[in-house]
Amino acid sequence: MIKTVLSIGSTGDAFNVRNAVLAGAGYAIIPVLGFHDGLLAIRTRRFDAVVLGRRLTEVEKIALVRELKAWNRLVPVIALQDSKSIELVLQAGARIAVVDGVAAILLKLAELLTSTPVNMRR
Repeated sequence: MIKTVLSIGSTGDAFNVRNAVLAGAGYAIIPVLGFHDGLLAIRTRRFDAVVLGRRLTEVEKIALVRELKAWNRLVPVIALQDSKSIELVLQAGARIAVVDGVAAILLKLAELLTSTPVNMRR
């Protein structure tokens, strides 16, 4: 069964490349631009994992993860960022630094989806 990734980010090449690489790896992608549309997608869409783009602010990432975890604590989250946020790490349970690149995202995503017993299904 094809896994679906909710990819929340900003316009730009990194967002488009990340989504293209994930799609090329066999994931169905739900691309969402910005914080508010991300909240709406968390509440209304079906997905198995979430990738939060680097350009979202730290506050936005924490709010998105809190909303997500209110719906399903087990859904894997990969938050791309430059800074280390203890609160975000504790909320998300998964983290990849942006310097790791898309190859690291693919590896971590495969690992998290394999180890997640119950995926996000609405």
